[in-house]
Amino acid sequence: MTGLLIMIVCCTVFSLISQKRSESIRGHRSSSRERIFFTIILCYTIVFSGLRVSYNDTYAYIQGFNSALEFPEVLSHFDWNLGSNPGFRIFVSIIRTFTDNSNLYLMICSAITLGITLWFVRKYTKSFVLALFLFFMMGYYTFTMAAVKQTLTTALALIAVDKLIKNKKLSFVFILLIGATFHPYCLMYFCIPLLLKQVPWKKGTWILIICVSGISYAFNFLPEALVNITEYFGESYGQEMFVGEGINAFRVMVYFTPVAISFIWRKILFINSTQKENLFVNCTIVCAMIMFIGLFGNANTFARLAMYFEPMIYIALPWMLYKLKARMAGFVIGTGCYTAFPLYFCYQMVIASTFDQAFSSISLWQFFESFF
Repeated sequence: MTGLLIMIVCCTVFSLISQKRSESIRGHRSSSRERIFFTIILCYTIVFSGLRVSYNDTYAYIQGFNSALEFPEVLSHFDWNLGSNPGFRIFVSIIRTFTDNSNLYLMICSAITLGITLWFVRKYTKSFVLALFLFFMMGYYTFTMAAVKQTLTTALALIAVDKLIKNKKLSFVFILLIGATFHPYCLMYFCIPLLLKQVPWKKGTWILIICVSGISYAFNFLPEALVNITEYFGESYGQEMFVGEGINAFRVMVYFTPVAISFIWRKILFINSTQKENLFVNCTIVCAMIMFIGLFGNANTFARLAMYFEPMIYIALPWMLYKLKARMAGFVIGTGCYTAFPLYFCYQMVIASTFDQAFSSISLWQFFESFF
């Protein structure tokens, strides 16, 4: 865990220096020096992730890569059902055609996922320092090492959201359909146009809360229906995927923190908010609501489902603090973020799961040696 902590500290410091120098030199974030620091941060996170040989589902992804057929041989016996993730299988097959180095495969996946995710967050956040800090502390970075397919799909969905914000609706639909071939949960993002138009804490939000409350209350009767839905998309999930030990209540509380802030100060935050600002807060609310349902269902399934919307938190929370910065509330909440989230990170990495026991990696020198 020492290596992870060193990387987090270095990247956070780099982002802070970058932001301060950019503001003092030009007053905006487009300076070449800031881009250099961003590239350093990106490379550091990609390399650390790509050098791993074990962590969560990493071994399964490595085994899948090693047994993958090369392209176009993979097409000879191919299942095009969405549940078989045909897009992801073709993606893996193409990489397998050019290399049998599993760490290079992980490096490529990390480069795409982290590159797109951090690019999107940096583009829309009011504070990249806080956004990057949350990215690490809330566990999304380590999640990219655990759920390669899901986070790669989320990255594609973020590109689609960027297109929608630019009013490129056909591109939005096309990219989401491509993403659905990597993982069908990407189809959830078709609700984004509704979230874009809805002001938080108006009628739409309360309808969502009522629906979530009803689902949670009736959850004992829902697993069979959920299994039928997944079978429609070609998945072979059993009821055990939806029923089991729920998400830890402490974790759910963490995800409800930005939701609570948005509710308490809603009359200040949304009086003149833009559509994209409303979108990011609405996605934050959706993420928390899925986590809430996970209290009554299978923790792994619903936590991973909620993670599809988590990158929006890194944009919504800094924006809320930006709008409240002239008030004492902004200072108190900001201070709380920089103290409370590290405690949550320690809980996740040390108590809830032991990162040191689960994670192992090769050195950068060993990675280069593997090519010869």
